[in-house]
Amino acid sequence: MSDYGKRAGELFANGYNCAQAVVAAFAEGDEEKKTLASIASGFGGGIAGTREMCGAVSGMLMAAGLLRGSYEKGNAEAKKEHYALCRELMDVFREKCGSIICHELREFQISGDAKKYSCKELCVIAADILAKEL
Repeated sequence: MSDYGKRAGELFANGYNCAQAVVAAFAEGDEEKKTLASIASGFGGGIAGTREMCGAVSGMLMAAGLLRGSYEKGNAEAKKEHYALCRELMDVFREKCGSIICHELREFQISGDAKKYSCKELCVIAADILAKEL
């Protein structure tokens, strides 16, 4: 487990939602952590509790944007490269966990038909994937 994974797991255990825990694990300092947690506040529970895309995945993509995202207006090549990185991160998560969709991951936990991970573990996995890829 990376330091980022450990931090994401601790943040989740201390009340952050899944998206907040992952993106805030990559923050530099308390002020940045507060800002990132605020930005990610609507993405927990599969985006606002709708059980769509896993919040840990959303947080992972936000952190990827923080660390390697493009902000240059009109830079199509940078956007293309960043989208490719994000798709690769999602593919790695999907391969490891079976899905990137919250309700599918939760069904796996309940049914026992596939790999079982708690939401805290999914936060650790997402942060570890990003740490490894970067």
